[in-house]
Formats: sequence, structure tokens, C-alpha cells
Amino acid sequence: MSDAEHLALAVLELAHAPEMVAPVATLLTESRQLHLNYRDAIRHHQHLEAQAALTDAAVKRAQAELVDPDHRDPAWQAEGGTHERGQATNDELHTNLLQFYLDWLRR
Repeated sequence: MSDAEHLALAVLELAHAPEMVAPVATLLTESRQLHLNYRDAIRHHQHLEAQAALTDAAVKRAQAELVDPDHRDPAWQAEGGTHERGQATNDELHTNLLQFYLDWLRR
């Protein structure tokens, strides 16, 4: 089992969420939108809404990992980007996001 799979299972456990069988593209799109909703809620000092959005974003991304742990679905290719250390690969970005979500849920 990969590091990302372990992180995904821990996220679902802390969020009390089930594993889910849904299209990876749907789960990733929903996770991305929920993460944007979290950022927006933070900017507007809506802390309860931010907390709910980030928890839901974490769950969707964790579910996507468990549906397709080898990242064979083309939807993963849209998940590359940047973070504070510069350009990241799709897998690095995904694993970093799962770690961020897990750390946040443990607070």
C-alpha cells in the first residue's frame, strides 16, 4: 500500500467517512471546488463553513485515491500544479494535499 493510500485511509477514518465508488474525475472536481470554497470562506471569516468545506474536500480526495490508487484515470493529469516549493508532479501534489488534510483533521 502506498503512502498516499495510507494517508487516504487515515483521512477517511478521522472524518468518519466511508470509502466510495464514484468516478475519479467527479471526486477530484468536487474536492478541488470544495477546497476553493474553503479558501473563500476563510477570506470571509466564515470559520464553520471553511471547516466543513475542507473536511469534505479531504474526504473526496481520499476517496479518489482509494478508487484509483495507481492514478490511471486521465483526471489525475489535471491535478498538477505548484506549491511553496515550486512545481510539483501530480503524485507529489496529491500526496502533499492528503498530508495537509490529515494534519488539519488531527488538530
